[in-house]
Amino acid sequence: MVAVVALLAVPQSDVSAQEGGEEAVVVLLAPFSGELASMGEQLMESAQMAGESAGIRVEGVDEGETVEEARRAVVELANRDDVVAIVGPLRRRHAPPVADIAQQLGIPMVVYSSVSGVERRGDWIFRGRPDAGEQSQHLAHYLSNELELDKVGVMAPRTDYGDELIPHVIKAIGDRGGTVRALARYDDDTTDFGEPLQVLTGQRKFVGARNETTRLSRDAIHDVDALVIIDFHDVVARLLPFLPRAGFRTGATDEGERVQLIGLSGWRGDGLAMAGEHATGAIFLDTFGGESDGHDARQFMLGFRDRTGRDATTPEAELYDVIQMIADGANGAIEPGLRRRKIRDRLGAAEPFGGVTGEWRFATDGAPIRGLNAYLVVDVGRWAPLGGEGR
Repeated sequence: MVAVVALLAVPQSDVSAQEGGEEAVVVLLAPFSGELASMGEQLMESAQMAGESAGIRVEGVDEGETVEEARRAVVELANRDDVVAIVGPLRRRHAPPVADIAQQLGIPMVVYSSVSGVERRGDWIFRGRPDAGEQSQHLAHYLSNELELDKVGVMAPRTDYGDELIPHVIKAIGDRGGTVRALARYDDDTTDFGEPLQVLTGQRKFVGARNETTRLSRDAIHDVDALVIIDFHDVVARLLPFLPRAGFRTGATDEGERVQLIGLSGWRGDGLAMAGEHATGAIFLDTFGGESDGHDARQFMLGFRDRTGRDATTPEAELYDVIQMIADGANGAIEPGLRRRKIRDRLGAAEPFGGVTGEWRFATDGAPIRGLNAYLVVDVGRWAPLGGEGR
């Protein structure tokens, strides 16, 4: 049974005044049960906020824990004339088979994960988030073109996230003439980063169970001028205070080898403040920087905070824009079958959409075309966009 866990009733508008009096409904297909239920519930807060702003009705539907449950949910939704588009699923293993069903049934789907290539399963399918290759290309470009740094060390957890990004990061840096000189992995739940840092700096050699050669150069740490940490803000905050002990200079000390700390979108979050001044001077790349991005982002963050009592994450800001973009294509009182095509055509159109995460659009193959902005950590828990005054 498909569980509808949230239903947002909004005043009638041009969007909802469909032929026959039927409202247009956008569905967030996400985990609303099981261990990931809290993630779905939090994302639903952003989806509801976007629906209210755009004047479109939003429902949350549980994708379940199995592929069969997710596929069954899409079939049931496609049979509803009022459902004009689906955003989801979130579980990576569900994305390809669920996208296949949506394509067969002709309902627009913005897959809300970074599964590479899922958008190429048909012209009704779009991918909502940058994949590992796209993130790595942006990182390599920034290192090479903006920072002019080509000798890189990498640290990453032994998780699916780390496993997926590492080969892309190494290749992207190499393609631009740089070199990953050192690679160190650590367990996801570690609290002591001394050993992986010894591996990174060449003080210890280690080959793990996965045959991962973690030292790629025999040189000392001064041969690394950038350190990429592929992880999330809470773990990064625990790791950074260990860097001075390994001979690296951070924002909290004037001693040690100078190295540019750099990360990806996982860095943005409240947890980064726990690193104190160690994070000062670090740079991370993200599609959304929160209030630091300027007026539209600031207004969104203030409204979200007032509504939920917390700050919006990058995925929540991106989801807000996706719902708004779908609503933009749902305007007009047309018959149910045609409004799905209209939304598909709007999502696939060449003109960009301006949202709280900036200006972006989908490519002809359904991949998102959006840049990653660079943010400099300027103080404890504070960052500012580099190269501009915000949006």
